[in-house]
Amino acid sequence: MKVFHSMALNGRTPEQIERDRTQHHQWIHENYKDAEILDTYIKTNPPESVKEKPLWYFGKGVMEFLSQADLLIVPHNWEDVRGVRCEKYIAEQYGIPVTVMPAFDESDSLD
Repeated sequence: MKVFHSMALNGRTPEQIERDRTQHHQWIHENYKDAEILDTYIKTNPPESVKEKPLWYFGKGVMEFLSQADLLIVPHNWEDVRGVRCEKYIAEQYGIPVTVMPAFDESDSLD
């Protein structure tokens, strides 16, 4: 089963992202034994001409990877994160099941 793991990235350091990503992936593997987590983290930067960088990342990663997913997993605070809200909406519109992860600890919240 291919899993799209969604999480907040904006305003977070690479260290925070990696720490939470590791914790979330552990939870996913414990709860979905056959999960193949898609690597959706875009490491390249948008061209200089891009005005809305978050939208560029959204288009670059979400549409390509969500189209491959059997399941979308979102964080407990998905309603607070614009991109995650959009991903959840798109998944629902295309019949991709959505699971909400539990809260893990304070590091998992938006600062």
